[in-house]
Amino acid sequence: PALSSKETPSNVSVVFFEHQAPSSAGDHGRYYVKGYYTVNGKTVCVMVTHLVYKADAETLQAKYGEMMELLEAAEQEEYCIILGDFNMYSKSETGADYINMYVPFIEAGYNLANCSPSSGWTPSYGTGKPTSISELTSYIDNIIVSPNIDIIDVIYPEQYELFD
Repeated sequence: PALSSKETPSNVSVVFFEHQAPSSAGDHGRYYVKGYYTVNGKTVCVMVTHLVYKADAETLQAKYGEMMELLEAAEQEEYCIILGDFNMYSKSETGADYINMYVPFIEAGYNLANCSPSSGWTPSYGTGKPTSISELTSYIDNIIVSPNIDIIDVIYPEQYELFD
C-alpha cells in the first residue's frame, strides 16, 4: 500500500501489524502506511493497508487482530480515513461473517463506504453483476472514516466492473 495524491502528506510512516496472518512466499509481513494531510485547516490522518487474501480460520483471526490495531491507531487521531483492500470474505449470503470484521468500527461510530447497515453490501471484486452465491461471497475494498467525517454518497460504476 502507498499514499499517493497530488498533495504531499506529512509525517509518513510504515507500521507493521503485531498480528500477522500466515504469509505466502515472498510476503514480508502486512502493514499500513500512515500520513497526514491538512484539509480546511484540520489535520486528517490517512491510513492505507492491504490485508492477506486467505479465508482460513488462522488468517481470519490474524485479520481481526489487524483490524483492531487499525481501530486503535485511528482512535488516536481526531480525523481519520482508512483506505484498504481488506480482502474480507463471507460464507453466507447475507454477508454476516464479513460484517463481523467491521463490527468494532461500527460500534465505535465509524462510517463505512461499503459493508455498512446504511450502504449495504456490494462486492467490489470481479466483473459483471453477481450471478451466484459464490460471487456474492467475495467482498473487498473499503473506506472507513472517523465518526466526525460523514460519507454523503457511495457511487459504483454502472458497468459494475470493480477490481481488486
